[in-house]
Amino acid sequence: MEPEMGGEGMKRFFVFVVALWFVAAVAVCNADEISPEKRKDVEQLLTLTGSLNVAKVIIKMANDQIIGAVRQSHPDVPPKTFDIIREEIQTGVSEALQGKDGLINRLVPVYAKHYTHAEIKGLIAFYKTPLGRKSIEVSPVIAQESYATGQDWGQALWPNLRSRIVQRLKMEGIDL
Repeated sequence: MEPEMGGEGMKRFFVFVVALWFVAAVAVCNADEISPEKRKDVEQLLTLTGSLNVAKVIIKMANDQIIGAVRQSHPDVPPKTFDIIREEIQTGVSEALQGKDGLINRLVPVYAKHYTHAEIKGLIAFYKTPLGRKSIEVSPVIAQESYATGQDWGQALWPNLRSRIVQRLKMEGIDL
């Protein structure tokens, strides 16, 4: 079944996007303290590691959610509708990524806050090695598999946690 606009999937998508932008916005406060050389190296690191591929994830999630919702609520729309939706999402996210308040300008302070300029240069050197390139290549797969594994684990854990919570609340005289 396709996701529904306003459904749980859409809520998760918007929570993800808002959290991402919130974290990045907080970091902008320290943007003035970054030297142009360090900024350039952080941007190189972001490009080298594929960290900016978050835009691709946002584009895919938005396409999946919005197109799914449109298909479900308006099954007879012409196929051109979906092409337009994809194009506008692609353009909008790309513009937002590169803009003055875009993701790149928001991520640079995050990296600059946690790494010295020498460490950034070291990371760039590492990611140019065979092991570094492999790390970049397999990280998304590992993250995806880890996420799925964590979800499965959490779902398996929930019945036990629910039972414990209910039992403890009853012991405390709280009935939900």
